[in-house]
Amino acid sequence: MNFRKFSRKSYAAFHSMHKVICISTLCATCCIIASSSGVTAQSDTIYLPKIINLEEVEIVGQKSPVQFDELPRLVTIISSNEIESAPSHSFHDLLRYTAAIDNRQRGKGGIQSDLSIRGGSFDHTLVLFNGINISDPQTGHLSLILPVESEAISRIEILNGPATRVHGTNAFSGVINFVTHPSETNSIKLTASAGEYGYTETSLTVNISKKNFRNLIHYQYGHSDGYTYNTDYNKHNLFYQGQLHSHENILDIQLGFAFREFGANGFYSPALPEQFEHNQMIFTSISYKSGRIIKIEPGIYWRRHRDRFEYFREDRDWYRIENGICISNDPSKTSRDTIDWYSQHNHHINDVFGAQLNLSTNTKLGTTSFGWHIRSE
Repeated sequence: MNFRKFSRKSYAAFHSMHKVICISTLCATCCIIASSSGVTAQSDTIYLPKIINLEEVEIVGQKSPVQFDELPRLVTIISSNEIESAPSHSFHDLLRYTAAIDNRQRGKGGIQSDLSIRGGSFDHTLVLFNGINISDPQTGHLSLILPVESEAISRIEILNGPATRVHGTNAFSGVINFVTHPSETNSIKLTASAGEYGYTETSLTVNISKKNFRNLIHYQYGHSDGYTYNTDYNKHNLFYQGQLHSHENILDIQLGFAFREFGANGFYSPALPEQFEHNQMIFTSISYKSGRIIKIEPGIYWRRHRDRFEYFREDRDWYRIENGICISNDPSKTSRDTIDWYSQHNHHINDVFGAQLNLSTNTKLGTTSFGWHIRSE
């Protein structure tokens, strides 16, 4: 406070106190000194005199050691109501709203995305479809190519933590299971959407139920001209699931087909914006659930995936291959005129056969389960 004039009137503030008021200035300085070693990211290791190796520790949550089935199970379930109310056009968009998952989309419209749980890579997450392992052995980039979209998915189960080991060695960081279920009532659901850059998407989901036989038929189509250079795509999904219920026994048959073709601008290398990819996946499985005292669940499945990766897109508006040389059809559009070192595309065919058997029984002593799974890739 700065007082420029002091009044000696009887009503003045200082005069009314009948005391001697001393006004002075107090100067205070605050100084923070930080050494350079205190701000470096590796400073902690400087002050460690040695490395201490801890012995194995058994975690005891109760009076007795924790059993395997009592390990912490962090399960997140996305119900059908949440799927319908979410502001998303595909389950790829839906997964981005889940806190336990990091889903990185390479293209729009659910063309391709990489799934990560607990900091793992896209190859560390096991993808299940109605309990069947459909992870792609070639690369995790293709594991989320499913024959259905969110309109046909009844729920999504996300499991992470140490309990994921029950699903095998491929579940390093987590497991995600997409579940479809034919309805007990007859229904037809049709969806359609459109937008800029030639974006169109339609889907048809039909449930047909007759006595103990339930059927689910789903078809989905998507197209876009691309929002930027070489980002157009086409996709088709076709899926059928039939369930025959007899008392507590269920026979489940499913057959799926998925097709993708898309411009992969920057998907794998930003230096080559003219990459193109074709994906085709066929999937089928037969499973059976039976028993009251001892529950038996055998099943067999087969998955084939065809992949054609074009380093330089072969099309009448892009490139052509003649005599082992890649030549541009439209030099004003493409980035290169001729590529003499590129003579053919990359082709992959992956066949996966599998069989599994799960047994479980409940007694007064608890639950006993046995699982067997064989898989050929």
